[in-house]
Amino acid sequence: MSEAMPRHAEKPLLYRSRLHLVLACLIVSGISLGIWKVATSPERYLSQARQLSESHPRRAEALAALAIEAAGHDFPAAQLLQAELLLKLNRPEEALGALSLIPSAAVLPPDSLYRLADEALKKQVPVLAIHAIKRASDQPSERTEALTRLVRLYRKLGYTNEAELTSRNLLEIDPNNAEAWLMLGVAYYHQKKLGESENSLRNALRFSEGNREASLLLVEILIDQGMLEEARLQLEALQADSGLLEEETRTQLELKSIKLLQRQGNTEQALQRLVALENIFPEVLGEYLHLRGLILFDLDRNAEAAPCFVELLKRQPWDFQSHNVLAMTYRRLGNTAEANHHQQQADYYREKMGELLETTNLLRQHPDDRAIREKLISLYQLLGREREAAALRMR
Repeated sequence: MSEAMPRHAEKPLLYRSRLHLVLACLIVSGISLGIWKVATSPERYLSQARQLSESHPRRAEALAALAIEAAGHDFPAAQLLQAELLLKLNRPEEALGALSLIPSAAVLPPDSLYRLADEALKKQVPVLAIHAIKRASDQPSERTEALTRLVRLYRKLGYTNEAELTSRNLLEIDPNNAEAWLMLGVAYYHQKKLGESENSLRNALRFSEGNREASLLLVEILIDQGMLEEARLQLEALQADSGLLEEETRTQLELKSIKLLQRQGNTEQALQRLVALENIFPEVLGEYLHLRGLILFDLDRNAEAAPCFVELLKRQPWDFQSHNVLAMTYRRLGNTAEANHHQQQADYYREKMGELLETTNLLRQHPDDRAIREKLISLYQLLGREREAAALRMR
């Protein structure tokens, strides 16, 4: 017959059993906590957000927000994804805010930033596109590409001042950048600095042969400066490839050729070719009317020349050159009152053009001065540069 275990021996056994139970509970809790931490880690949330970004962008954005919160609001990859998703959900202001909150020291994938910029433009949110490309430009290895994209974007949006300044910055690190030289050429042309424009356009063509925009504008400048033989050679080179050009570009080429004939004194031939033009696109109508008026003026057919300038000035009342020629036309016709009126208009708009250049330079020196900004907007509107006015008003 077995003896019963002494009562004092039962206590250690009971103690050990309880200890084992506690240890088991702790192990299970630890495993559960580990599983929970993995399941709720910032990386896990981000991975899930990426998986759902195309099919369920709203859920994906919520997961990206959880990832950011779990990481203590310092998780650039999740913040960039959140910006992309917010834009996709048509919440552009929040998208801009999300991008702005990413620490400046964070290195973001340039391709993702460019993709965000492209999507922002599609949704007509240029400020977000600009911000995204600027973030890419912060990376030294990406600065040239980003600034080149920024110049293109500024030109597309009509931000001429920013495009010019960015082009100058770009040329400091990439002196052979054709797009930057082209932008400077265009800027100088609008400022009536033909010599500087010519040099810039020649550089653009040196670093990018076959740049039609640069070639067309260079022809215009050569004609205006009286360099007619070189202008002719440039035109011939362009016309050799005219079969590959769009119809609108071919019309521009023909107008340049007609202007060259007029400046060479072949006025009758110039008029014949001008009359033969069939498709006058809205973009070149002003150039067409001015050229037709000039040719008729040269032929002393003043009664026919005047309506050309009158029609042009209905569309472009700021065109001081057309006001000037129309004033001379009316003097020939003996209409002194109209001649004086258009001469005054020519002087007024020429003065405003100079004021525009001065105010542009002032704003560069004092970018936060509201009064200067408002004055520049007003001058842009007066001189028919609505895109620039709208762009400046948005900022």
